[in-house]
Amino acid sequence: MRLGGSGNWMYLTRRALALACAMLLVAAASAVAAPRYAVPTGGLGAGACGVGSECTIERAFAASGSGDTVHIAAGTYNPSGPLSGGAITVQGTTGVRIVGGAGFGSPTLTLGSGATVRDVRVESTSSQPALSLNGTGNRLRVFATGGDALALAGGSTLENSVVHTSDSGGTAVRVSAGLLATTTIVHSTIVATGSGSTGLDSAGLAVSGRHALIEDSAP
Repeated sequence: MRLGGSGNWMYLTRRALALACAMLLVAAASAVAAPRYAVPTGGLGAGACGVGSECTIERAFAASGSGDTVHIAAGTYNPSGPLSGGAITVQGTTGVRIVGGAGFGSPTLTLGSGATVRDVRVESTSSQPALSLNGTGNRLRVFATGGDALALAGGSTLENSVVHTSDSGGTAVRVSAGLLATTTIVHSTIVATGSGSTGLDSAGLAVSGRHALIEDSAP
């Protein structure tokens, strides 16, 4: 075969482009976000946690990757250890309650940069926060009895939520990091009822609040 000439060059170019496009399509398909489903009883401890093969809440979070959505069915969850996820979406519903154990050494639920969590009640019975969030929270109920309730990264958004700590000296919402980002709290109630406790501690960081009620306890 004789190689050369503009015709052959154009053929090879088109072939290379076609192969590159095919590889991109395969990569995109493999990166499609997946739904994961958690149930309070009878969930599987392994697998992909899809419809019909719902998992324990521990497995659903462990199986999730960036861009995935963890759907949590109504019910009370007592995870065996702290739960965590990265840039995922956690979607609860009415009646979802996640209760962290007294011996937990980190927050009941930790969600990393870019995460979104909605319609979930999270509780802590340890000295750790109930929720550590670097992202957006909407329609949350966050409660703590032995420490801070919510650790909120600077630049995050909290909407339509209730946050409460009854710990003496605790803080309901503690904002940290994010010197150049404004944290937004909208239509939310933040209450600290323990002796000497604080509703909101932003450590001098920028916080924008609209229609938010923040109450500290009496000293």
